Amino acid sequence: MRLPAGVTALVAYRAGLAARWNALPAGLAHGVTLLAVHWWENRQADAALPTAVAALWRPFRRLGIGR
Repeated sequence: MRLPAGVTALVAYRAGLAARWNALPAGLAHGVTLLAVHWWENRQADAALPTAVAALWRPFRRLGIGR
């Protein structure tokens, strides 16, 4: 977007689902914990996302149609 000379714009956004850890949905928080443990235990390898984490996060995925 281009604004004419001398015109300013204010852009505001909010990222994330919760302001605090304890406000996250339980499935997301559990998945983050499992992923951190997985990465720690497999820190020497190129480890893929565990299926348990993917399953916990599936309800929170955003899907686009036609992209």
